[in-house]
Amino acid sequence: MLWVELPAAVDCVRLNERLAQHAIHVAPGSLFSASGKFRQCLRLNYAFTLTPAIENAVRTVGELAAEMVADARAMLA
Repeated sequence: MLWVELPAAVDCVRLNERLAQHAIHVAPGSLFSASGKFRQCLRLNYAFTLTPAIENAVRTVGELAAEMVADARAMLA
């Protein structure tokens, strides 16, 4: 497993909802906290052999997270 901490602007519950539209699922960090902390974190499972499909899925996670950060910055400007 890989624990990833993203900028606070990224709500990984919302990110997971967006990823589901691409048939990609991550484990939002808040699932691992009784108080709902770690919403900007996610857990990735990398136990499978790297394939082009998995590589594309990881790329999509990064792209959508980057979009969420950009959207948050635009709202602050």
